[in-house]
Amino acid sequence: MKEKEISPHKKLLAWQKAFNLAKKVYQITEKFPKEEMFTLTQQIRRSSVSVVSNIAEGASRVSGREKIQFFVTSRGSLVELETQLLLAKELGYFNDTEIFDEIQYIGKLLNCLIQNRRKILQKILLFFTITYLLTPTYYIFSAFQNTDWSVRAESMGGVFTAISNEPSGVYYNPAGISDVPENYVQVMYSKPYLGLEDVNFLLTSLSVVAPIKYASFGFSFSMYDVQDGLYTETAGIVSAATSLKRVYEPMPDFKIGLNVKYLMKKYKYDTEILNVEPTLAGKDSKSVISADVGLIYKIFSDRLYFGVSVKDINQPNIAVLEGNTDIIPMTISFGSAYNFGDVKAGLYFEDLTVGLELRQRNQDWGEKYFYAIGCETYLNFHTIALRFGVNKNSLNFGFGYYGIKIAERINIGICYSFGISAVIVDNIGNHRAAIEVKF
Repeated sequence: MKEKEISPHKKLLAWQKAFNLAKKVYQITEKFPKEEMFTLTQQIRRSSVSVVSNIAEGASRVSGREKIQFFVTSRGSLVELETQLLLAKELGYFNDTEIFDEIQYIGKLLNCLIQNRRKILQKILLFFTITYLLTPTYYIFSAFQNTDWSVRAESMGGVFTAISNEPSGVYYNPAGISDVPENYVQVMYSKPYLGLEDVNFLLTSLSVVAPIKYASFGFSFSMYDVQDGLYTETAGIVSAATSLKRVYEPMPDFKIGLNVKYLMKKYKYDTEILNVEPTLAGKDSKSVISADVGLIYKIFSDRLYFGVSVKDINQPNIAVLEGNTDIIPMTISFGSAYNFGDVKAGLYFEDLTVGLELRQRNQDWGEKYFYAIGCETYLNFHTIALRFGVNKNSLNFGFGYYGIKIAERINIGICYSFGISAVIVDNIGNHRAAIEVKF
């Protein structure tokens, strides 16, 4: 009958060498003087048994910290054994010097075990630090709390709830796409904290809006990647928006929008992580359905905008492990903006707009509130855009160029944003870029 695998320690070279060392210690100490039987002989044998026993017990533990604890204890017993054997050799009880080479070799093996376990623990700590959001930065919220999907919006510090009139605006307020007059495609790439050592975040998205007579429809797909796939969030969003004015011209310019979202988060567990936390095997992803609604109202000849959005109304639980809780908290955003029109001040600033943003997340931990102010203007008949914004986490600048025309009705624009973090240092900023096509 095949023996069940209950002895993982037997596969460790350190255990094998320590086991042979203990046998050798017993053979050597048999020749010690009888008066040392209950003193030095007993101490030496006890130390040798402690070395191999603690390796075995450490190998059987699931917790990485417990493994390290037992391996460190084994190394301490090995040092005791070496000291006791040196004393016995000086007293003339034995002359074998090879046993000290064996002790040194076992010590190196134990050091490797300890260092390897510590590296695994550090990796796991990084993993759970990132995914359970212990880092104080607005790029690492709870699941699906990143809003950094519009280069234009983030150039303005995140001030977009009252505007949102582009495909990626659905991440801020779905009502905004009602103001998109033509077919519109955007591709966005964002690299937060570029140059920060051992940290790699990446955000990418594709957003599309297609307006028809009475409504506008949108689709967006986005991915948030941490540490090259160690943790990812993907979202597919179907959006619809309309306004009272589009339905009936004399009505007020009151817009309403809806997002229906398919959200999925996924972890990548390697063998080391699964060895430490075997309960994670086969439980690496979870998907849920969520919804957002938004409103925008314009008054004073479309100069003053007010916007409100409520995201993740149903607050779904996206915890991977059964019995755990990882609620996507509801986020309420309020924004306002005022368009001063064209302003001449040295240069001719077209559609100078200044706005503010306030957000509150329904959670009892982390950063519950967000606030920002920002502005936007255009030059040269709306072909060049200049943007600026500041929020509680960063100082942001941006520009855009929209003068590329490749056909009668096909226009291409590019925009870029740069942010200086007020939270994370030792990096060269947050960089975002987007390409958009209107047709």
